[in-house]
Amino acid sequence: MPVISLGMETRKAAQLLVQTLGAQKALREALDEKQSARRARNRRRFTFWTAVAAEIAALDLTQRNADGRATPAPATAAISANRVRVA
Repeated sequence: MPVISLGMETRKAAQLLVQTLGAQKALREALDEKQSARRARNRRRFTFWTAVAAEIAALDLTQRNADGRATPAPATAAISANRVRVA
């Protein structure tokens, strides 16, 4: 994992993680660090990694839209589409 300090901007930290690990692994890493900060009861680390995870999710969503891939539909739409009408 690249060296990331709490003094970095969250956007730069997110971009660095995505460039080195890829979007999915970077998000997993940020969420793991967030859990570690919670267990350590370190509010500053927790806030930082929460923001980094949100930035990674936003970057991933932006990349998916730019690639032309559809964003996932909400679960309620999939459930309502599978209902059978009884006449």
